[in-house]
Amino acid sequence: MDLPIETPPAEDLTDAPRYFPPVEGVYQVKPGFIRLGQDLGNGPADAQVFQFDQSFPLFRQAKLQARAEHLAKYYQTADYPPAVASAVARFLIHRLAQEHPDYFQFEEDSAGPHLHCALTGEMLSFDCEYQLREVQAAGGTPGDLSRGGDEGGRPRGEGSGSGARASEGEGRALGRIEVGHSPKPPYADIFDALACQVCEDLAVVCRRPDGGDWLATVHLCSPNHWAAEEKVGRPFAQVHAPVAGMGPLNQRSSDLVRAMIERGPYVRFAWGLGTDTRLNHHPEPPRGISPENWQGRYFDPEHPRLFLRLERQVLRGFTQEEAALFTIRTYFRDCDRLSPGERTQLRLALLSMTPETLIYKGLTAHRDAILEWLAS
Repeated sequence: MDLPIETPPAEDLTDAPRYFPPVEGVYQVKPGFIRLGQDLGNGPADAQVFQFDQSFPLFRQAKLQARAEHLAKYYQTADYPPAVASAVARFLIHRLAQEHPDYFQFEEDSAGPHLHCALTGEMLSFDCEYQLREVQAAGGTPGDLSRGGDEGGRPRGEGSGSGARASEGEGRALGRIEVGHSPKPPYADIFDALACQVCEDLAVVCRRPDGGDWLATVHLCSPNHWAAEEKVGRPFAQVHAPVAGMGPLNQRSSDLVRAMIERGPYVRFAWGLGTDTRLNHHPEPPRGISPENWQGRYFDPEHPRLFLRLERQVLRGFTQEEAALFTIRTYFRDCDRLSPGERTQLRLALLSMTPETLIYKGLTAHRDAILEWLAS
């Protein structure tokens, strides 16, 4: 297998939004729902479901690498209702075309509806029920992230991303995307195909008439120490049962699922610490890589390397279909380049973690060394 993909921290990206979830200096397990569109310091990017920056080719490469390793390890479905699948696909297609018209163009002609994906050079064709019919791989050069505009198609310097940072560089993409061939294995369906056009991982939760719920599908190529095949088909409470401190929230999981489906859309954040910026941290390492080298949680005080791994999660409900889309976008912050105030807030948040949380996040053995380093 090729070397796993790492992506630069936000400090090395000129056009990426910047978030810092430990800002309160306390670690808490809570819903943390924020209305999507609320300004969190990143301008129009905070209103977007899908965020693009220079690192997209690395996310694309990581997704194709994971799929080539073993598709079922990263993409699972369980009783995914056709009506929900159609509604979710319709939303993904039209939202991408609306948010990022430079990169996605939706068209309908005599051959039927299709989506031109400029960044990958692919054209996805589908039927009126939004079932994938055909994938055409362009033979030319795909679009990049510097074609005279920012991630939303606006000229640079007009409120893109995180304000002034958007104009600090050309926004050139990191790496290239190969064109002229289809991914291997071929896309399983429209959900698989669309998930490979964005940085975000995707999941859908469905609700039954009796109020029960289950994880109907999950496309997870940037897993943070959890596996799609272990969670798919399970209720919300079971999916989150291993999370330390999740007990009180799981007792009202039906209320959380109701909020996801009937209210919103929302954005929330989750975070942890790691010693690499590798996107794929599936619990099971690929063949030929030892578990010790795969974990990415060994902190060496003599050669300190520490990153805040954060997830920007968007929740968007489909009331008529009794379902909710859940997107997960992974970002990294270099802890060595945090401001003094941020280092203090992170240190306080670590001090507030329970023993169970430290175990869950793989920090027990190294917490004291990390605290000392953050204070230096």
